[in-house]
Amino acid sequence: MTVPQEASPSDADDVERHPCPRCKADPGSPCRSHSGAVAGTYHTGRFTKMPRLAELLRAPTPADRGPGQPWRPSTPVPLALAPDTPTADICIGYARCSTLTQELQSQLDALTKHDIPRDKVFSEKVTTCVRVRPQFEAALAPPSDHETLLNDFLIANGDWKKYHTWFDETTHAIHESQALRIERIHEALAHETSGP
Repeated sequence: MTVPQEASPSDADDVERHPCPRCKADPGSPCRSHSGAVAGTYHTGRFTKMPRLAELLRAPTPADRGPGQPWRPSTPVPLALAPDTPTADICIGYARCSTLTQELQSQLDALTKHDIPRDKVFSEKVTTCVRVRPQFEAALAPPSDHETLLNDFLIANGDWKKYHTWFDETTHAIHESQALRIERIHEALAHETSGP
């Protein structure tokens, strides 16, 4: 049985990015107790929002937050974007199985059921022992990095070749077996919010 790690003082900033559902402390502030003091521990409903802390039984409030002292709201956490900035959600999916004999289709179908378009799904059959997982890296790469990612993938995998289409809107990487293909579209479509 493994013993859960204690929360570190650096975790406090991550915990405080969320409001507390119990004491209604705003983002950027520590939790407060019923008596109006800074709570000695963060409330469970707040620190379990952090996946790496979810299994802890308690997350103590760091000393620099003044546990036991009168509670005062802290400066709110600045927003990454202005509230009136238009944004769009980007949904991507990743499916992987470890061996060639395992099937991948059930994962792909599950992603489709969650309205993730097939062109935004990255899938591969690769063992977890392999450090480089090209499709996983492609899923995490920002759109402007895809050309670099494709070039790095081609360097690491000599059995793939790179081809440009005659009208230069896409780049294809084709496996020597001719059964696998990666397609990179250079220009963002009109309904997409970001480009290469």
